[in-house]
Amino acid sequence: MSSPKQQHLAELKKYFVSKRICRRGVEHHHNKKIALYAMSKLKGGAAGGLGLPEPCTLVTEESDSVPFIKCLKGLRVICLTGRERIIKALRRQPTDRIPVVNFFHQSYTARELGIKGPLVNKLVQDPQETMMALQRKLKHDPLINLYTFKEPEIITWPEAILRWAPEDRTDWVIEETLLRHDDGKPVIKRVYHTPKGDLQAVYRKDAYQKWVLEPILKEETEAGWLNFRPAPEKLDTTPLREYLAKLKGEAFTLLDIRGSFDELCGFRGLTETLYDLYDHSDKTKATLASLRDYTVRLVKKLGTTGIDGILLNESAVGTGLSPKAFLEFVLPYDQVIAEAAKEAGLLVSYHICGKSNKLLELMAESGADAIETLAPPEVSGDCDLAQAKKRVGDRVALWGGFNERVLAAGDRQLVKREVHRCLSAAAEGGGYILRGAGQIYEATPEAWDAFTEAVEEFQS
Repeated sequence: MSSPKQQHLAELKKYFVSKRICRRGVEHHHNKKIALYAMSKLKGGAAGGLGLPEPCTLVTEESDSVPFIKCLKGLRVICLTGRERIIKALRRQPTDRIPVVNFFHQSYTARELGIKGPLVNKLVQDPQETMMALQRKLKHDPLINLYTFKEPEIITWPEAILRWAPEDRTDWVIEETLLRHDDGKPVIKRVYHTPKGDLQAVYRKDAYQKWVLEPILKEETEAGWLNFRPAPEKLDTTPLREYLAKLKGEAFTLLDIRGSFDELCGFRGLTETLYDLYDHSDKTKATLASLRDYTVRLVKKLGTTGIDGILLNESAVGTGLSPKAFLEFVLPYDQVIAEAAKEAGLLVSYHICGKSNKLLELMAESGADAIETLAPPEVSGDCDLAQAKKRVGDRVALWGGFNERVLAAGDRQLVKREVHRCLSAAAEGGGYILRGAGQIYEATPEAWDAFTEAVEEFQS
């Protein structure tokens, strides 16, 4: 039979360490609630006079360490903000509960928030009442995913938060012309004027996405012209800093930056890049090195802004690049970028969507703190989350693996089974963040209720 002291220890652990006191919906008043509970238990009754030896530390949502009342040795209660929770998980440190995040496609975001017209401008103007409000509603930990320039595919987000003065981009002047409409969608020619001549890309503009019809680099020899891009050191980050200030330190901020291979695929096109790996191997490596060096300079500049980390994006690898090609044409360049980011004080998440199962150990050698997206076969991936945890979970944090498509059907049991599958596979020992393997395009309210309920069931 346990002693009164052991019984009290079990009671305190059950109450304080229970995820119930830290789940979403328990606001700052829970600090007083916990302290009052502790005093009532420790000042009288069966708990009184136990000779408790050491103070317990309560880490509150305001990040203050508050010693209160002598408590049982070794007991420490941690309640974290969503941002702190994500950071600790990415560092594979103990958290109060499993972080939950997702990336939302702009079409879904606009529908849920009832926003019509230009979406990015409204997201930038008031993140508290847009993206963060949506995440609070869904009981997610707040995460803001931003983008650097990915010509010509992703330009709207970067132009809202990053810019160069006209005098700093005289060797890289961009001009757009409307060519035609395909099925009601504008097809736009984007010309880059450089001292050596003009480069040109063509894309179709949908409501929330751009589809590249013609990449910038038509010939491998044109890659050197990319050196005329404006210097990262002269980038004006004032709009980004102003945006971060609006977040009030409450959200984890992740800036999407292309890895060298993915960036080359964006400039040259995936098919032509793959040909170049074999037909022009040495020249391709020189181009990759040049892209890497530019990105390192960009990372150093962005490291001064107050962002929390970078998403080092190698999406193109997920089409099925072999480990041999990855080791030769991808990893050495991204390792340098990851090292520069960490020297700048940033967390690094290594992103490969699609097929990455054969690359997990190599991804763990990138120098990144975490790897993603660990896509299962149901979403065109090939990862087994439980095996990924066993293979590399002691070296890097993991986030992803959840088949987000189950949210669209609204089948509560299907959603709950998928949540439990992911958490059972990767949550033990920490270092895991529950997240969809892809962006959320469709989800029903019933599915989100089941999602949240399954997370709480697992954690309790």
